[in-house]
Order: sequence, then structure tokens, then C-alpha cells
Amino acid sequence: MATFEFISSEELRRSLEKDTEELVACMEARAWKAAHVLAGSIIQAMLIDYLCSFGHASEADALKMSFTELLAFCRDLDVLSSRTVDLSASISSYLNFIHPNGRIRLHETATENRARIAQALLEIIVNEIAVRRQITSGATAEQIVAKLQADPSAAAIIHHIIRKTSQHELKRLLLEVAPKTYLELAQTPAAESVPVLRNLQQCFRLGFELAPEELKQQVARRFISVLEEESEFAVRVYETCLFRASDLRYLDENDRNVVKAHFFASLAAEVTPALLEAAAGMGSHLVSDEDTRAFFVPLVMRLLETDREPLRAAILKRFREEYARASETSRRSVLSWLNRLKGFLLQEGRRPAIAALELLQATL
Repeated sequence: MATFEFISSEELRRSLEKDTEELVACMEARAWKAAHVLAGSIIQAMLIDYLCSFGHASEADALKMSFTELLAFCRDLDVLSSRTVDLSASISSYLNFIHPNGRIRLHETATENRARIAQALLEIIVNEIAVRRQITSGATAEQIVAKLQADPSAAAIIHHIIRKTSQHELKRLLLEVAPKTYLELAQTPAAESVPVLRNLQQCFRLGFELAPEELKQQVARRFISVLEEESEFAVRVYETCLFRASDLRYLDENDRNVVKAHFFASLAAEVTPALLEAAAGMGSHLVSDEDTRAFFVPLVMRLLETDREPLRAAILKRFREEYARASETSRRSVLSWLNRLKGFLLQEGRRPAIAALELLQATL
């Protein structure tokens, strides 16, 4: 069945998808006239959308064109092949099936063959428009996400795909399509979803890096909206999978403080590999002794408790990198606190914890 990821308007895309489902139902019910009319109307809507989206015609002018004129115009623009336009002649009179003039209406005969040709042409025209739109303006946000879902190996070329997409579609990808798809998949985790989620996360971060400054600010503010309005699950997913602490630079001071307060509370509750990854860049935004303690203390305490080597390595890496990014004042505060903690551990005789702390100190 035809898919419409290349249609930017969500409302139009949903309408076309619903009409296509009804077309399939009509074919199964042998309702040939209804199927023929639906296929023709879907094709006409796609052609008008293409012409208007790329400025080839105003909406008013496009709506005045007949089906045959739309096909010819799109052929001249190399949107449709000549062969496809020639084949479309067999369905160009689809509106006659519902014409108010009885003589015209009765002149047209609905047959199974004509309905099947109309359905096949719909598929062909969908593919040709999708290819042309991608050549002209890159992939849409929906096409990028659909590609990652259908082909996890596409992650290897996602940087290339995103670079070619338009600014409009990049904005939709970062603010709407990628986060929405990620949340939907994360709610029903399955083994086959894991690589897709990982690729979506990579796609989001690559898109963010390539985004202009203004869009980065919008995406960063989107996290504020999630914190204030979305469910706990959505907040946790966004914070650990899509957000990075380096994004704080695109927020004003008040919003930065909101995000940091929530992030520090999450760290205090549990230090996880996902949070450690999301914390990349936090060292640059520790502006007070309270910030410094709220970030580094949970890391140290978890380091002293865990016997899981991968988690320990991740903590050491994040601690070392954010310590290097922190201000001189913050670093002095951290060293002073570590020395006092070491003295306490020595008094308590907690040898494993002392060994872990000394390993941390040796990396700084």
C-alpha cells in the first residue's frame, strides 16, 4: 500500500493514508467505481501539493487545472515520467463517474481492470513524486525516520541524509517526528526496537549538531516544555536519550537552572549509563559550589558502591571529562572534598572504597 512520508503536512498525509485504506477496502469489496474515484482524487491531491510546496503554482491556480493539465505540468517539470503520464490517460476522466450531468456520468463504465490500473498508477506516481522530492529538497522527517525503522544499517549514512534535507524538514525532525517516534517505540520495548532506538538517538543528535543556532535554541526549549507538561516517562526518556548537558548553552539562565535542578535530582536518585552519557558538557555549567556538589557527589558515591566494571569505567570517564571542563574554583572544591572523603574512608577502614577513590584521584 502506498505510503506518504514525503508529504510534509501531517493533516494531508493522514487524509491520504485514510483514503488509501478505503481504496484497498473498495478493491476488496469489488466497488470498482469508488476505487477508481479514490485513486484519481489521491493522485490529484498529491500533484497539487507538490506544485504548491515548491512554488510552481499557487494553490488557486493549481486548483483550476484539470487532472490532465496537472499531469502534463508535472511531466514538464520532470516530476512524472512521460510513460506514467501516458498510462494515466486511462484514469484521467475519473471525475466523470460522479459528474452531475447524467449523460456524462452514464458514458463512463467502471470495470475491475480500470480500477486496478488506477490503483497501480497511484503506486507508481507516489514513488515518482517521492524520488523527485528527495532529489529536490532532501528527505522529509518522516522519510528519515521510516528509513531508520525499516533499515537499521542506514545509521551508517544518516549524517549524509540529514545534510541533504531542508531546514524545514530538519526542524520537524528535531521538534516533532524523531522525539514522537522515539517515545512511541520506547513505550513498547522489544529486542528488535533496540537498534532502531539507538539509531533514532544518533539521528537526533546529528541533526542537532547540524542545526542553525536558532533551531538549537528551539530544541533546547522543547525540553523545558517536556519537563513542565509531559509525563514522568516522557521526561525520563527525553532527559536520558535526547538531551545532552551541552545543550544548556542554548537556554537562558532561568531555564538552565530548571533543567540542572531536575538533572541533579535524577543523578541523586540513580546514576545510570544513560544519565552519564546525557551529562556530557555539564562541567561547563557548574556555576556554584552547590552545582558542583550536586553533580560530582552522586558520581563519586556510586563509584564507591558499584562493583560493575562497565559502570565504574563510565563514571570515571564522565567525572574526568566534566572535571576538565569545570572552572578552577569548581575543581578546587572537588579536590578538597575528595581529600576529606578519603580521610573519612581511611578512618573507617573501607579499603575497596579507598582503592576506587584513589583510582579516581589518579585520573584527575
